[in-house]
This record gives sequence, C-alpha cells and structure tokens, in this order.
Amino acid sequence: MIEKHLAICAIILPTLLLSVSYPAFGQTTILPQFSLNTNKGTFGPGDLIQITMKTNNVQWYPIATKILDPDGHMVGIDQGKFSQDGTYSFVFKLVGPLWQKYGTYTIEANYGSNSSNLVGAKSWFDFEPLQATKIPYWVKTIFVLYGQNKISDDDLLNAIKFLVESNIIQLKTS
Repeated sequence: MIEKHLAICAIILPTLLLSVSYPAFGQTTILPQFSLNTNKGTFGPGDLIQITMKTNNVQWYPIATKILDPDGHMVGIDQGKFSQDGTYSFVFKLVGPLWQKYGTYTIEANYGSNSSNLVGAKSWFDFEPLQATKIPYWVKTIFVLYGQNKISDDDLLNAIKFLVESNIIQLKTS
C-alpha cells in the first residue's frame, strides 16, 4: 500500500512542480516611478488646488486619488488615467462643509491594476480656513505696529495693498 502511495506521489509531485511558474533567473519586476505634486503649499477656502502626477511607465491603469483632512477623514476624491506623456492633472476647488479644519491635509494616490503592481504616492498641503480666525494674527500685528509708530505709512499701505491683491481683503465696487 505504501508503495502505491509513493508511486502516485512520484507521478503527481513533478507534475505540480512543473505547472508552477517561476521567474527566470535574474528577472525582476520593476514598478513604475510615480510622483505627486500640488501647485502651492498653503490653501484657503474657495482656492483651486492643482494636483499633478507623473509616471515613467504608462500602462493605462486607473489612478485613484483621495484627499484627507488632518484627522484622516476623506474630503475629496478623483480618478483618472495618465496621458501618453505620463502625466495626469486635475483641479479641485476647496469648498463645502468638509473643508473646515485648520491643518495639514494629505493627498494619497494609487496607480496599478492589482496589489502586485500597485504603486502609491503622497503629498501634503496646509489649509487655513477663514473661520479659524476672522483676522489673521500677522494682520493684527501690522496695525498694532502702525499704532505704535513702529512702521511707516508706506509700510501700512503696502500691507493693505498685499491683502487686497491676495484676496484676503475683498473690496466691493458699486
């Protein structure tokens, strides 16, 4: 009886070993390089964030992107594919009830068709909601320094001009 089992094992075992595929000697799987960037480092409510990704290996796999608030809750999502030149870019407007928290937000993107060839990239940006403080501390400081005669009229006017040009202060024209 033992001889019969050994004979069956002697036939089945080589068949199983031959049916399993092994990589060729020295063959390695090279995952694509994948990068992720934003158009600037700090944003506020209503700003447009441009997210750009690049790869050195376009395979037409989908890209899944999510934006997480400082507590790790998802506040934005996008999906797309790389163009022939290996780039993918999209613009996301930072508006809505989920954009309330002050701090560092995370962008996570994944590219690939399954877990064996999935690559990821991360980037971060700061978000400063206007609701956190009505008037930023540095703006208050400028006016305090002016009231103490520590900065000139020209310095104050340049600061106001900067606030208007940066849309921190918005003037209505009638």
